[in-house]
Amino acid sequence: MPVDSKPIESLKEADLQALISEATAELHRIEYKGTLPGNSRDDRIEFMADVSSFANGNGGDIIYGMAATEGVPKRLQTLPGNADDEIARLESMIQDGIAPRLRGFKSHPVPLASGGYVI
Repeated sequence: MPVDSKPIESLKEADLQALISEATAELHRIEYKGTLPGNSRDDRIEFMADVSSFANGNGGDIIYGMAATEGVPKRLQTLPGNADDEIARLESMIQDGIAPRLRGFKSHPVPLASGGYVI
């Protein structure tokens, strides 16, 4: 799987497109989300539960901006807003909402050729 075999900082759109073309289904180490979590209490709780689940296991990747049907990726979709601001918001939720603090958590914006980004 391209996501597991590369450092997160080197991921490109082609790596994510490979997940789609290979129909790489969600497993214990990968999850697809079409949109970013919102700011409601329920959205924050769900986000932190997803992150905690990977942290308490063997790690994993959550890809925001990947539309999926029944756990199989179908297409990339541009996320709204500024990538750096959204990553800072997600990281702040993790730092403020998960104890003990997570170590080794990384986020990376992947620019799309059509414009915009996914995380």
